[in-house]
This record gives sequence, C-alpha cells and structure tokens, in this order.
Amino acid sequence: ISITKETLLYNIETGYGWLTNHTLPEDNYNSSFNYSKIMDTGGDLNPDRDRDSHHQDENNTFIIDLPTKINTFTVRTVFCNPQSSYQHIYVNITTNYKNYSVLSDKNVTPGECFMNTTEVNANGQLNVTLFSDSSNWMINAIMVDSGKLIGFFPGQTANITYTLKVPENESCGHLFANDIKVNFDDGMGFNQYLEATDDVLTVCDVNLNVNKFINTSATTFAPGDTIPFVINVSNDGFNNLYNVTINDDIPTGTEIKNITYYNGTNWISTTTFPIIIPELTGNNFTLISLYLNVTNTSYGEKKNHVYVRAQKAGGEYVWAEDDAFFVIGKPEVTIEKENLVPYAHPGETIKYQVKVKNKGNTLARDVIFLDFLPDDFEVVNLTSDCIEIMKFDF
Repeated sequence: ISITKETLLYNIETGYGWLTNHTLPEDNYNSSFNYSKIMDTGGDLNPDRDRDSHHQDENNTFIIDLPTKINTFTVRTVFCNPQSSYQHIYVNITTNYKNYSVLSDKNVTPGECFMNTTEVNANGQLNVTLFSDSSNWMINAIMVDSGKLIGFFPGQTANITYTLKVPENESCGHLFANDIKVNFDDGMGFNQYLEATDDVLTVCDVNLNVNKFINTSATTFAPGDTIPFVINVSNDGFNNLYNVTINDDIPTGTEIKNITYYNGTNWISTTTFPIIIPELTGNNFTLISLYLNVTNTSYGEKKNHVYVRAQKAGGEYVWAEDDAFFVIGKPEVTIEKENLVPYAHPGETIKYQVKVKNKGNTLARDVIFLDFLPDDFEVVNLTSDCIEIMKFDF
C-alpha cells in the first residue's frame, strides 16, 4: 500500500486553487481522514487519535472516490470539542443514488466528542458536506468503510479529494501543515502505518514588509563615527504596490550623511526623507542604503524607526514599520598618580607612575596629559605603553 498527497496553494483574495511543485504549511487548520477496512461498532471517539483537526466557519464538501464493485458503505463523521454547548451542526451525504440529510441541531457538551454513522448506497463517488451556523466547530475525522471491502487489489487506488477555505483574517505567508495517516492490518500479523505530509502556504494580493538593520557587527558608536543602515522594503504578494513612501525618524545625536536607493529605473542619491518609489511589483523588493553621522550632542541607546506606506491598485493604503537599535557611547577617563619613591636626597631620582584608564564604551581620541613639575625638577626618563610622549618646557 502506498499513499500520496496533492499540494494546494491557498489565496486569501480568490479562495483556493491547485498548484503543483509548490512547497507548502504548520498549523491545525486542516482535516484528517481515515480510510479503514474495518471499524468496530461505535467507532473510536478518542479525540487524540489521528487528531488532525479543522476549525472552519464555511461549508465544506469532501469528494471521496470509492472502490469499484462495492455499493454499500458506512460513513462516519466525528466531531470533537465544540465551542458552545449547543450548535446547529449539519451533515449531508450525496451519492448517485440519493441525498442523505443525516444530522442537524446536534446538542453537544463542550469538550466532548460524538460520532454520526450512516449507511449509504453509492457507486463510484460520494460527497460529504458539513456545515454549521455557529461561529466555530471542529471536525475530527471522516471515515468511510464497507463490510464488503476485503482489501485493495494489486494496482487499485482509493482517491480522496477535499477542499478547504482559508479564513479571511489569516496572515499572509502563513505556512500550514496538512498530514494524512493510513493504517492497514490484515488481521494475520501484517500491518502498515503510512503517513503523507503536505504543506499549504497562504498568500495575499499584496504583502508589504520592511526590515531595517545595521550593516556592521558593531552596535556602539562614538561621535565622529558613521553608522551604515540597510532598509529592505519588500512586496511578498502577487499584485503590484504603488507610491511606496519610506520615512525615517532620524535619532537625536545623528545626522544623515547619504541615502542611496533604486527607484525601479535608476539609482538615486539624496540626503533627505521621504523616499518615494513609484511601483513595487509582486514578489519583489528594493534596498535603501542609509549612512548616519554621529554627532557629539546626545548619548545613550537610540531607536531608528522606519515606516512605509503604499497603495494597492484600487487606492487602498497598506503600512509596514520596523526599528533598528544602537548606542551612542562616550569615553570616561580616570587618572591615578602614585609616587613610587617617596623620599630622595638631592641629586637622587624620584619615580612616579600615572595610570590613565578609559572606563567608557567608545574610543577616547586626542587625549592630552600635562604634568606640572616642581621648580628646578627635570624629567630624566619618560615612557608609556599607549601614548605618544612629548616633553616641552614653558
């Protein structure tokens, strides 16, 4: 026995459609089916068994291709964990023989499960439609079997086709997992446990995103430094965006040195915001290079905020924003002086040691040390491990 699974690409704007060779999603927004050779009377109501649950507020029709040479089937629908104590849940089964209205106005206690079992006559295919006029309900499984189904003949295939609708408020680019499991046991010691996994990716007509980051490993900068930023503005949807406008809140203690970006036609260099890109096509992006000079007017942690606004083809606005953080540091110099030879006779030498330390978080530039000697004292030896030595008289 082998099991395969098709791939679906869901589109929030237009519904769903078939698309092969598409890598697809991780969630519990899907349905699970057991195609069983034998089911004990009453079925298995354990909600943790094969729990591939589906939350849905739209009608679902599941199309099941049936094995040939069999025309009597048992259809079981299992519901678990309804959101309210009383729900108007309906199940209709349509075959080439007749329509079966098998369930309506089912009263269920929260947290419980129940199963509906219906014997149907069908040939070739049957449709199972499930719907509710409540806001939420959960279907655990649909099971179809027949006492006359002895097994699969060599080369025989049982096909199950179903459709799902992604909720309108689902986020763009969300990846869902949709798994199916099949158990086979011939009752004589041979069994198989099979599983097929597929994913579903929700996409949108447009999906505006922005990502801003510092294009260096450093996060602390000093007055006089230049901070390189990159702003990545992307449209991850299918349709184009227009009048993409980028604004940037320049932090205190910094000023713009240069901005470079691609407007869809040419590379532009400027020193001011906003930046306007006339069109950003679907599944495309543009990069903005921003350099800020650090002044000496403000210190501490800084937040560089960028926000983007764009228009859809119909004029509707969409927004995106992001932050990049950095620190403007400053040096903090301390000095200690110690007399290593406190007493000396005339003509002898006195030795001093001076320790200068930068306890800040940035480089201390152009540090000048002056030592005012007593009258008639002369420096005979002067060394340092980090500064340039210069002697002068005045």
